[in-house]
Amino acid sequence: MALHGKIAGQEIYTSSSCPPLAQEMVSEIPGVEQAIRVNPWRNVVMKYEDKAFTETKALLVDSNFFEFFSFELLEGDSKTALKEPNAMVITKETEVRYFGTQSAMGQLITVGNDNKASK
Repeated sequence: MALHGKIAGQEIYTSSSCPPLAQEMVSEIPGVEQAIRVNPWRNVVMKYEDKAFTETKALLVDSNFFEFFSFELLEGDSKTALKEPNAMVITKETEVRYFGTQSAMGQLITVGNDNKASK
């Protein structure tokens, strides 16, 4: 579904599809070898120890994200970075904000209000 419109005078362009469509495209359309789902996650609360942060630009992505997009990781391996359940990749700026000078690798961050932790 595509959307083009104006909200409060600002042009908005966006598109979306239902999550099961990705796997159906791979299964049903010859030539489609892979698909990825990317979903913006706005204003999600993330907690580390006694600190809480509201992230305004988080993304929920499939584990094959780095097969579609290439980013240089400062730590870790893009081939395995999102393969484990509840894994996340954060920017250097986010690492410093949450952890100061210590590495983010292996640290647990609680996401949202449901006490699910990611590392």
